[in-house]
Amino acid sequence: MRIFNKEEVEEMFIRKISCWFVVIFLLISLLSGRVRTASAETIKLYDDTVILTPFVGSQYIIDVFLYEGDRIVFGFSVEQGSFWVRKVDMFITDKVNFERRRDLREWTSLVSKREVTKGYGDFIAPKLGKYYFIFDNHSLLNEKVTIEMTLIKDEKKPTFSIQTSDTRSKSVPLSEYRLEGVTLEGHSYYYIPYTLDDESEIEIYFEADHPIDFLIMTKYDFDKRKEKGFIAYKRYQNISYLYDIFVAPTRDVYYFVFGNRSPETVKVDYELTPKE
Repeated sequence: MRIFNKEEVEEMFIRKISCWFVVIFLLISLLSGRVRTASAETIKLYDDTVILTPFVGSQYIIDVFLYEGDRIVFGFSVEQGSFWVRKVDMFITDKVNFERRRDLREWTSLVSKREVTKGYGDFIAPKLGKYYFIFDNHSLLNEKVTIEMTLIKDEKKPTFSIQTSDTRSKSVPLSEYRLEGVTLEGHSYYYIPYTLDDESEIEIYFEADHPIDFLIMTKYDFDKRKEKGFIAYKRYQNISYLYDIFVAPTRDVYYFVFGNRSPETVKVDYELTPKE
């Protein structure tokens, strides 16, 4: 068995320390890289006060289409009167269970706060889809409820407008039929805005004499295109022909964008037809 002298022992100790420093440095670098690449965007979704009238079942609903991992920080409080404690129920549920609730069938919630004067929390969307924030008044008193909702999300994913009980009660007329030709100069784009309701369908057809990009964007992302670039809900790249049917996931203004990345001029003939 070999016996190491003092100098060899010190050298081995220094080597071990150096190895650990390298490992720690690599871990810190990896974690720093993850933090830098996970860019988040914070958006104020809702900040208002609503009144739930004194009838059993009076409710106020806010809904939004979310991507998996989108996070909503919410808070609400019920204004109190002089004599009676005023309370509400608050639920968060998905589209399937919202429809079951609406049809008076058995349903479940993802978040439930019953008979409360205020509430706070974080909600992280478990999957892609539409989620409903329900404020319910079962008392015989007016309930004045102040609500705040903030969305924290990956800035590279699309952002959708919210719907509320107020906006949902207003109908969205069917979009007009559009048959047109457009000429795209080199490195340019052309867009058509459409206001669509939940699950409205638009039949899309176009032909171009050179390949182009075709994008469908929400209003929020289209307005932010100079800051964020073209973040699209649906994207088709380098194509000269398309036939598809677009189904709007939620009420919003959608932008149908034709993009020419080449230096050549491109002629595009298109049809956008609403389906009844």
